[in-house]
Amino acid sequence: MKTKKHLLSFVIITIIFLLLNWLKRDIIFFTNTKWPIISAAILGLLIFIIYALYILFGVVSIVLHIKRVKSISYMMIIVYVFAIITVFVFPRTELYTNIDYNINRTNRELSINMIKSGGIDEYRIDIDEYITPFRQASYNRIMHIQEENGVLKVMFYVYLGMREKSVIVYVSDDSGIEADDFSIGLPPEATYGFNDVKKLSSNWYSANIG
Repeated sequence: MKTKKHLLSFVIITIIFLLLNWLKRDIIFFTNTKWPIISAAILGLLIFIIYALYILFGVVSIVLHIKRVKSISYMMIIVYVFAIITVFVFPRTELYTNIDYNINRTNRELSINMIKSGGIDEYRIDIDEYITPFRQASYNRIMHIQEENGVLKVMFYVYLGMREKSVIVYVSDDSGIEADDFSIGLPPEATYGFNDVKKLSSNWYSANIG
C-alpha cells in the first residue's frame, strides 16, 4: 500500500513539474508584464532551481524506494526518464522546433506586423532587442530586430540551453540567414554562429546557436 502511495505521489509531482515546464513561457510573460522589475536572470535562476530540485527529487525517490522495498520500481524509472527527456532532450530536436513554429506562428506574425507598422518602439530594451508583445512568441520573451538595405530580419528564441540555443528567424525577402546577422549588439568580430540552418516555409528559417 505504501509503495502505491509513493508511486502515486511521484507521478503527481512529475505531472506538476511537466505542467510548470509547459507553462514556463506564460509564467515569464505574465511576470514580466505585471512585475517588470523582476529580471530575466532572476527568473532563469528560479527555473534552474526548479529543474535541479526535480532531478534531485527523482534520484532520491528512486533510491529510497529501492532501499525500502528491496526492489526496483520500473514504473518510477520510466516516469522519471520520460520527464527528463521531455524537458531536457526533446526541446533540442528538430521536431520540437517544427511544432513550436506551427503552434506559435500566429503570434510571431502579429509581432512582425507590429514591427512593420512602426508600433514596436515602446518594447525596445537594447540596441536590437525588444520584448515580444504577444505570448509564446519567444522562449524568453526577447526578439532581435535587424533592418539593413530594406531587408527585415527578426529572431525569436525557441529554446535556451546552458550552451546551445534554438531560434526561428523571419526574413522579409526570403534570402536566408547570414553568419553576421544580429551581430550589432555583440562584441567586435563576434557573431551568433548560426548552424544547422533550415527553411521552414517562405520567409521563415530555423537555426541553432552554439
